[in-house]
Amino acid sequence: MSNKLLFLDMDGVIVDLPEGSSKRWGEVGYWKDLQKLPHADHFVDVCLRYYTVHILSSLGGGPSSATGKMLWLDRHYPELREGAILTKRKYLLAGPDRILVDDDPSNIFAFTHTGGEAVLFPNPVRYTEENTRSVEEVIEWLIKLS
Repeated sequence: MSNKLLFLDMDGVIVDLPEGSSKRWGEVGYWKDLQKLPHADHFVDVCLRYYTVHILSSLGGGPSSATGKMLWLDRHYPELREGAILTKRKYLLAGPDRILVDDDPSNIFAFTHTGGEAVLFPNPVRYTEENTRSVEEVIEWLIKLS
């Protein structure tokens, strides 16, 4: 296992965040009842095999979203709950041997420009020209980087 820390975003990386659902972000039940993305188990398993993994997710919708996200982690990935970090300022955790996997290009930009490494995760809702990798290509990149 690598000595590098890997920070995984939740929404759009392992959690299926339905398009147009932002009106319910402030509801605890909204977050805890979301489904995993189809690739989530395989992706998390590979990440755990090669890295020390922490969840790094934004607080969309205020304090109740924090409760909902923690309940979601309890249900789907209890082993990742204890080290979970919820903040919009993900770049504050950037540094040598720290990698962010996120579907938001602005988080990738900020993280890499403050000393970390990052990969943009494919998300069809946030499609950009840079966001053309497949999940398997992200996995291959992470394995090589380990």
